[in-house]
Amino acid sequence: MLLAPDKTTFLGLLHSRQVFAYPTEAVYGLGGDPQDADTFAQILRLKGGRRPGQGMLLVAADWAQCHDWVAGLDAALVARLEQEAADRATTFILPAADNVPAWLRDEATGRIAIRVSRHPLVCQLCAWADSPLISTSANPSGAPPARSAAEVQHYFPALPVIAGALGGEDKPSRLLDVANAILIRD
Repeated sequence: MLLAPDKTTFLGLLHSRQVFAYPTEAVYGLGGDPQDADTFAQILRLKGGRRPGQGMLLVAADWAQCHDWVAGLDAALVARLEQEAADRATTFILPAADNVPAWLRDEATGRIAIRVSRHPLVCQLCAWADSPLISTSANPSGAPPARSAAEVQHYFPALPVIAGALGGEDKPSRLLDVANAILIRD
């Protein structure tokens, strides 16, 4: 079901704890309420081979939305992260705040993955939610990520898809482990 990006419709999906797909910088993502364990479980079922202890990426409209999710997020760290992401969408692995649900954390490290998006629709959705959103590629594990609404609907025929264009990136976001200064995915 293809949906126009509309605040009332979007908040209806979010508050009814539905998983939805939406365009991000390079691929369509599966999203939902990061505070809801059932939403997380639905995404795991859709993905298939993903294990629960891997955690789940969040996407936000700005760093102000991340303060409740990232431990030790201060102006100096934000400036450093913004510089790292200046030329390309970058997801950062950071220490999770104490209140972050276990399903969003990496089981081994307790850290969280988060990206501040420059994609206008992603930013609008996060602003409407007044929160970061879950964001993982819209594909079953092992399949290529969906790069169109039609591909999402092929993978997940019953899933609501928020219509929009991708953000122009050629590949998914760079993944940077901040604490260890390791580029995990370029």
